[in-house]
Amino acid sequence: MSVTLAEDAFQFAVAIVGLIAIAATCVLPVLFLTLRIRDIVRRARDQAHGVQRCAKCGYDLRSSGNRCPECGAWDAERNERVRMKPASED
Repeated sequence: MSVTLAEDAFQFAVAIVGLIAIAATCVLPVLFLTLRIRDIVRRARDQAHGVQRCAKCGYDLRSSGNRCPECGAWDAERNERVRMKPASED
């Protein structure tokens, strides 16, 4: 059972195509996990430093009012916190 050069080249080509297919199907899950982990780390860091972000676009709301200046989303939770805060605290 000797393998000819043509059969060997065909097997090599099939192996390369298979590796490309495997690599291509791994790109999206790896990208998704990378972005998800980055988002979790950013949220934990922001929470530790007291940074408020817009739930819709992620804009930093520390110096903004109850409406996001980037996308115009209304922050009802922040509005409630500001309304419930006593006037003596600032």
